[in-house]
Amino acid sequence: MVDVGGVFLAVLSAILNGTFGTLSKVKRVQEAQVPPPIFNFWMCVGILISSAPALAAGQEFTAWGLLSGAFFVISMASTLFAINLLGLSTASGVWCGIAVVVSFTFGVKGAGDVIHSPGLAAPGLVILVAGIAGIALNGQVAARRHETQETEKEVAEDADVENNAALLNSKSNESKGKRVTTSLAGLLTALVAGIFGGLVLAPMTYAHEEATGIPFVPSMALGVFITAPIVTVGLILAGQAPWNLFPKASALPGILAGCLWNGGNMCSILATQNPNVGLAIAYPIMQSGLCIAGLWGIILFRELRGREQVGYWISSVVLIVGATLLTLSK
Repeated sequence: MVDVGGVFLAVLSAILNGTFGTLSKVKRVQEAQVPPPIFNFWMCVGILISSAPALAAGQEFTAWGLLSGAFFVISMASTLFAINLLGLSTASGVWCGIAVVVSFTFGVKGAGDVIHSPGLAAPGLVILVAGIAGIALNGQVAARRHETQETEKEVAEDADVENNAALLNSKSNESKGKRVTTSLAGLLTALVAGIFGGLVLAPMTYAHEEATGIPFVPSMALGVFITAPIVTVGLILAGQAPWNLFPKASALPGILAGCLWNGGNMCSILATQNPNVGLAIAYPIMQSGLCIAGLWGIILFRELRGREQVGYWISSVVLIVGATLLTLSK
């Protein structure tokens, strides 16, 4: 019999994982133009703070947790770049789908999971990829609409131009090139986010039994603590952010976002380790977090409208169906 408490934890994980990204788009963060690497730093602080009780309890340490922490920092930095470039709805769909494929592949090739139903795995993978493609293409439609609106607004505000048609054409071509570049960069960062996000808990497979599950979280938090400053400084030196942590604008929302993600992570661990729930039931529920993220993107930030919303929801359902088939194939 399925345990109601375990299912509740899976649902809570989906809500938390679908919500943390919204805090990078709140008004105070956007107005201060906080760069993704800086917000990521504060998120990592939130991870450490929310893991403090477990750290103080002296849980079993494993060096594999350090690797998980490093994977998290890289994944989350890429996630925030993707949100900034693609929007919350599109970015969440792409990286969630990639993460499912990567975690499934690792489970089979790296952790020795056995596929009991290849007849479910093959179509599941195809359906999942179709869902990712649908979300990405839908995001391009939304980006094109935003681009057209901005171009027309700029031309309308230029009262001194005699030939607005020529100006509109010129600005349209310029915006198109910028949109293509932004979209490619956004998809690339979402791909990196999905790859490392799908591997965040992979090192736990190699940890000794006493350090798995919730006891694994403090070791992972220590990895975040070590890696976050290195990645942040590296991105600053690469010109992706200034030497400014924007504490007034980003400390509170960033720390809260980190706490939300860590809460979702703990809920997912507890749900999947519950013998009356397991991965087959919990994982598809947790992946519905991308629908939560899409809902926030539509309601709070007006990222998608009309047919774009329909396209997003259809693609999201397709993705979740694919993820479910993959999970049931094990």
